[in-house]
Amino acid sequence: MFELNIFQILLLIGLGNALILLVSFTQIRRKYRKPALYLGLFIVGYLAYQSNFTVIPVIQSKLSFVIPNLPTLLFLPALFLFFVESTFNPDFRIEGKYKFFLIPGFFDVIQQIVSWLYVLNHPAGPIHDFLTGRGKHFTMEGLGIVFSLLCFFYAIRKLIRTRTKKKKTDAYTFYKFVLAGLAIILGRWIATYFIDLFAPGSYHFNWQYYFWLFDTGFLLYTGYKILVSPKVLKSDSGGFSLPENDHPSVMSNRLEKALKEKKLFLKPTLTRADLAEELGVSEVYISSLLNEEMRASFYELINRYRFEEALRLIQAGKLNQITVEALAKEAGFKSKSTFNKVFKKQTGTTPTRYVIQK
Repeated sequence: MFELNIFQILLLIGLGNALILLVSFTQIRRKYRKPALYLGLFIVGYLAYQSNFTVIPVIQSKLSFVIPNLPTLLFLPALFLFFVESTFNPDFRIEGKYKFFLIPGFFDVIQQIVSWLYVLNHPAGPIHDFLTGRGKHFTMEGLGIVFSLLCFFYAIRKLIRTRTKKKKTDAYTFYKFVLAGLAIILGRWIATYFIDLFAPGSYHFNWQYYFWLFDTGFLLYTGYKILVSPKVLKSDSGGFSLPENDHPSVMSNRLEKALKEKKLFLKPTLTRADLAEELGVSEVYISSLLNEEMRASFYELINRYRFEEALRLIQAGKLNQITVEALAKEAGFKSKSTFNKVFKKQTGTTPTRYVIQK
C-alpha cells in the first residue's frame, strides 16, 4: 500500500471534490455553464498539478518506475483567461488570438512525453540529469510564471475596462475576491521560485503543504460559491452594465455603418473584441447590443453581411471566374462548408444551383 501523510490525503480529497465540482458545473443553467466549466477545469488542473509534487513521487518510489508528470501547468493561465472572457462575453469561443494561448499547454504535453520516453531509455547522462532534476523544474516553472503573469494582465485589463453600475454588487465583490486570491497564489509562487532558485534548502518543503492546502480551500470555496449562486458569473446579476452616455440605437447604427463602410466582415477571424475596439466599448457591451437591440447573435449578424457580399459577387459573375471556395473566402467566410450552410439557409439552394437557376 502507498503510505500518504495527512497533507497528501487532504490534497487528494480536494482533487476529488474538484472533479465533483466539474461534473456538477455541466448541470447548471446554460447561460452560466461555459465560464463555470472553464473555472472547473482550472481548479481540477491546478490540484492535479499539485499531485506532481505530492502523490506521484510516492507512487514512483513504491513502483520504482518513472511516471510522467501531469502536463497541466501551462494550460492553467489560459483556462483562467477563458473563464474571465466567457464571463463578460456570452458568445466567447476559443478562436483567433485566443488559440495562441493554448500553445504553451500543448508544448507542455509534448515535452512531458518526450522527456518521459528519453528518461526510460537513457537511465544516465547529463540530459537525463537535467530532465529529472532542478534544470527542467526551474525551466518549466519559469515559463509558467511568465505565462501566468501575461494572462493575469489580460484578465485585470478586462475588469478595468468593463464599466460597472456600482462597486458594491455581488458580481463585483466576487471578482475582487477571486483576483485577490489568485494574486496571493501567484505572488507566493514567484517568491518561492526565486528563493528555491537562489537559496536552495532555505525553507522546509513541508511549508509548501500549508500553501497548497490554502490554494485548495480557496479554489474549492470559489467553485462551490458559483455552484450555489451561478448568477455572480453574469452581467445580469447587476455587476456590469453598458456605457451610460451612448444610446443603444445610436450604437447599433454606428456598428452597422462601420460594417458597411469598412467591410469589417471580410476579415475571416473577426471577433467581438474587434467590434468592441472599433466602437471603443467593452465586449460585454457588444454582446448586449447584439442580443437586446439588434436581435441577432454575433455570427448571425456577420454572416448576414458576408452572405450579402457573396450574393453581390455572384450577381456580378464572379462565380464564373473563381471557385465556390475562393468566392467564400473573398466574402469573409472561413470555410466553404460554412458559406454553403449560410447560403442555403438564405436562398434554399446552393451557390452553384443558384447561378444555374438565374
